[in-house]
Amino acid sequence: MNDEGRPFRIFIFYPGINERIWRVVLPGGAKHLFPTEGRAVEFALSSASTVTTGRMRRVEVLKETLSGGWMVLARPAAM
Repeated sequence: MNDEGRPFRIFIFYPGINERIWRVVLPGGAKHLFPTEGRAVEFALSSASTVTTGRMRRVEVLKETLSGGWMVLARPAAM
């Protein structure tokens, strides 16, 4: 299968029950842990810029909601 048209995806997982750690999973499976939502989002957005360097595929940053759904985060134009 050709992945050319598919975007890279970065996932931000909401902490589980009785947990306080936000998890960010990058393309390729690298996982990073953060104590706050803000740090996780900041890292994911900055990683999105790094992932696209030299590549033509777009990147989506998806954040899990409390209800278990997924929300696409808009990247600032400067990134």
